[in-house]
Amino acid sequence: MEYYNTQVIGAINIRPYWKRHDLTGGDTATLTALCTWWNCERIYPSQAAIAQRADLTDRGVRKALAHLTELGIIETRRTPGNTNEYAIHLDALLNHDGLVAAGAAGHDRLTEPPRAYKPLTPVADRVTEADIARARAKHDEAAAEKQAQKAQEAQERAEFNQAYPGTKATIRDWRKARQHATAQEITDGARAYADQCRRRETPARYIRTARRWLEDHDWENHQPQKPADTDNLLGHPRIDNPELVNAETTPELMADIAAMWDNATNN
Repeated sequence: MEYYNTQVIGAINIRPYWKRHDLTGGDTATLTALCTWWNCERIYPSQAAIAQRADLTDRGVRKALAHLTELGIIETRRTPGNTNEYAIHLDALLNHDGLVAAGAAGHDRLTEPPRAYKPLTPVADRVTEADIARARAKHDEAAAEKQAQKAQEAQERAEFNQAYPGTKATIRDWRKARQHATAQEITDGARAYADQCRRRETPARYIRTARRWLEDHDWENHQPQKPADTDNLLGHPRIDNPELVNAETTPELMADIAAMWDNATNN
């Protein structure tokens, strides 16, 4: 792909920027074609290349080049390779506003200062076998880590699909859900949802699809309930007296235990 200097091409095609209006359509097309090589250090295309970009015949290009040279807009020079090199003088065509819009007054390598090129980044003179070995080891380590992550992801998704009562989750659905919760939380929610559907005898057509269930983060509504700590319900009403625990059951002992229970529950 070639990148043209659209700033220059745009300026020369805006007629209010012209300070002379004796150019023909072929002249404008030829000058525009020449300016497509503006970013090159030298402009020396063949007439066939100019004709192709200007959409003109070879005869039309020769006529336009002669007219542009006569007007002083371009200058043609013969080079040692028996080719024509072109210098473009925009100040012969554009007014002040046009030159400002173009951002340049002309393209002439004989009058312009030489371009400064950024030096290349220095590199090592040679690559040793140790460098190659380190690069291969690093690559293999990254590949193994990626493969392990894929295997773990596949295993986690398989566990979810086995627990979920509805359709199966795709890789895309699972990865989106994993951005918001751990695999254990999602799978536990699926098991809890499956238990709920089993207890309620939910028909298969009413069970949500895995995609919608994951998109709605429904695992947050179906986390398994932790078993209640019954020791804390009544303020630790324990009977830990060894004499009472090991004593023989008698009516008097039962009365003492009932009194202790009443005292613990009423305080």
